[in-house]
Amino acid sequence: MNMDRLRSDLADLAEEVAPVDLRDRTLRTSRRIGIQRTLASSAAALVMLGAATGTVFAFFPRNDVGPAPATTTPPAVVETTTPPTPNPGVTADPNATADPSRTGDTPVQPTGLGAGYWYHVQVGGENGKTGGKLWHQAPGGKWQVGKTVAKDSADFVEVVSPDGRLVTWYDNKSTPIKLRVSNIDGSNARTLATFDTPTCKRPSWADGSSRIVFGAGQQTWKIETIGTDGSGRKVMEQQQGSCDEVVASDDGSTLAGATDGKITVITTGNAKKRTLTPKVPAGLVVHNVAGLSADGKRAVVGTHVPTPGECGCNWNIRNFLVDLGTGTSVELDRPLGLDAEREGTGWIERAVFLPSGAVVAQIDLARIGADAPAYSLGTFSAAGKLTGTTAVPAGSVYGQLVTYRP
Repeated sequence: MNMDRLRSDLADLAEEVAPVDLRDRTLRTSRRIGIQRTLASSAAALVMLGAATGTVFAFFPRNDVGPAPATTTPPAVVETTTPPTPNPGVTADPNATADPSRTGDTPVQPTGLGAGYWYHVQVGGENGKTGGKLWHQAPGGKWQVGKTVAKDSADFVEVVSPDGRLVTWYDNKSTPIKLRVSNIDGSNARTLATFDTPTCKRPSWADGSSRIVFGAGQQTWKIETIGTDGSGRKVMEQQQGSCDEVVASDDGSTLAGATDGKITVITTGNAKKRTLTPKVPAGLVVHNVAGLSADGKRAVVGTHVPTPGECGCNWNIRNFLVDLGTGTSVELDRPLGLDAEREGTGWIERAVFLPSGAVVAQIDLARIGADAPAYSLGTFSAAGKLTGTTAVPAGSVYGQLVTYRP
């Protein structure tokens, strides 16, 4: 290849560089490429270096990097861009009642979503740059497209609240990085927190959709919660060992995530952390916590047997219902009938517990290493038996189960 042609090709490539968000690729890239302890530069660092390649997030700290820079945690700032408006995408449910499986003093807020599946389909590619659509499938019915899920920044996928009213996301268009929230139609957008270091994969919801769980850091990670009005910001953990995704129980009592092959459980009332080794077959290690029961007592946990180089493409994934008090577990059926020899398939990305003890799970049927996920929805009994399957809405292959209402 002559030098003029090489220079031309490199110039063309540089013009095509776009910001990269690994928030969903944590579920694929980290397990597909096998790099479980990757540390990438934050948006702030990239801006200071004048890089043009965008922002890359890290969710597993490495031991071979220098000391983490100081983290600035300023007070929450509320930036209202548009006045609050009623959410046109959600109608009141007169039959909404409290979930009998929930315990504690936190009142249960009736959701405006009707019975059935609610699924957020991302549009604009893996990074969801142009928002998305909220779809609904009533029991015995077909998928119906709902209202547009909007946001005022276009770098990271928004996470819809379980009650269907709000969306939250990380905004890295400029430094510092911001935690944003708005109504589902994009109105009343505001900033709740800012960060000078990389953030966790994506925020999550807790406490009846009234609080957001988020995290930031570098070699170790600070996990916090905050109200959707910017009040009650509280540090839950200062030294989280990894920053995949921390999920929360609906009642807000419990947070959980995967760290070093085990489960980290945080009680929010006193911010007390403990490490739990689930009682699963020997040799299995935990790679994610996909969801918690409403009272925070049970979890859906993904495990695998470590392989040389930790390439997720070779993992034989096994999923369990785990009692977070005793560590006892019940194995879920191989997702959607996948053959046990089909390595690298069956990753449960999100799980929703029902009052009956059953679980609805969003499962990736694609093999780790595939260019895109292949999601489907499966229902499992409290005994771990697969009792039904449902296809996700047609269209974009990227999306997330928001909730299921019986």
